[in-house]
Order: sequence, then C-alpha cells, then structure tokens
Amino acid sequence: GRTDEDIWCWSNPLPTGSDLTAVWAANPRDAWLAATDGTLIHWDGVRWSSSCGGAWALRGLWGFASTEVWAVGDGGIILRWNGGSWSRVPAPARVDLLAVWGAWPRDVWAVGERGTILHWDGVEWTEVASATDADLRSVWGAGADDVWAVGDGILHWDGTAWTPMHPDGYSGRGLTSVWGLAPDDVWTVGGPTSTILHWDGSGWTRIAAHPDGFFGLSAVRGVAGDDVWAVGSGNGTC
Repeated sequence: GRTDEDIWCWSNPLPTGSDLTAVWAANPRDAWLAATDGTLIHWDGVRWSSSCGGAWALRGLWGFASTEVWAVGDGGIILRWNGGSWSRVPAPARVDLLAVWGAWPRDVWAVGERGTILHWDGVEWTEVASATDADLRSVWGAGADDVWAVGDGILHWDGTAWTPMHPDGYSGRGLTSVWGLAPDDVWTVGGPTSTILHWDGSGWTRIAAHPDGFFGLSAVRGVAGDDVWAVGSGNGTC
C-alpha cells in the first residue's frame, strides 16, 4: 500500500485488490476503473496506474473527454478529473450515490439512495426533486430532455421534471442498469428473476429472459438495436 494525503491506497498488484464497480473509457488508450476502496485506476494503453479517490467506496463513473471525468460514491462523494488530477466537488447530499451520467459537460446527473437525484450545471451540484424515496442505481439519457433513472422504480426526466413510470404488470423494483440507443430504444435490467424491460418510445414491455433459470442481471449495453447484451450473476448472460 501507499499513502496519499493520509489515506491508504492500493499499490500492488494493479489494477486493484478491491471490487471494481464502474468503468469508463474515452478511447483504447484512456480508460478509468473505480473500486470499493476509493481507488481510481487508469489505463494508458500500456500499463495501469492508480489514484486515491479517498476513503469512500466509489460506485459510478462517467466522462466526456480525457479532461472531463466524474466519479461518485458512498456518503455523497463526488470527484472530478481535469486531465491532471482528481478533486472533490461539494455535493448537497450525503447519501450514497450509485451512478452518474451526463448529456454534456454542463448537464450531468447523479443518482443514489432514497430517491436522491443531483444535477451539475457547470457551476455547482444541486438536488432535484425526484418524486420518490426509492433507491436509484443507474441513470442514462438520449438527450438533455430525455433522461431515465432506475432502481426500485423507473423515473423519466423531460427537461422540466422527473416523473415516475409504471410498466404494466411490473413494479419496477430491483432494477440495476439502464441504457439505450435512441429515445425509442431503451433497455433496463435487474432483479433476482432476470427482469428485462424495453422502452419503444410509448411504453415499457417486459421481455422474456433466459429460459434455463434465474439469475440477477446487473448491467446492459449494446451496439445496435438487434445486438444488446445483459450480464449478471450465476449464468447471467442474455
């Protein structure tokens, strides 16, 4: 280990000895990982190096460029990378933050426990009413006025307010990840029974998961409308 401002940080072996919770990459030679011990690990195309984020577990990463990356985590910690160093940015809430996403550098969202939603306008973070006290674990948007937050519920931002959504026949609880290709092609997954929901621009539809059993799905990503992957625990790949 090594110390950084009186905080012990993971040193060897790299990338880290703690659980990894998030990843974001600008290109094949510029990628970041976040870990539960507060370590931020960078890949430069050749080797891994680590930075100390602090004594807080980090849960989410998002960036726009090599000089503009955000990390969020437990206790309301928010960190910002400017291309040379990580610095802590004041946050209006002390609850655990679980995910971060932005439409552009002056329009960034962070979500977390107890319905917490924070917004960055390029100057400061402020808390925005969410109309829920449910935990929110993931956030993604197709644009500044079309953002989704999921967790123990589904919320949508239309540029003015966050509104709860209620898919037919499903409470929306236990969701862990949301991602999409377009305003009318959004996916969310989660739950112990392999919940998969799809938004087509007018409503959410529940999609049948793998037929061979149950597993908890934790993330969803894709490259095209007919090429989307969901992964999780157990045999969790769809």
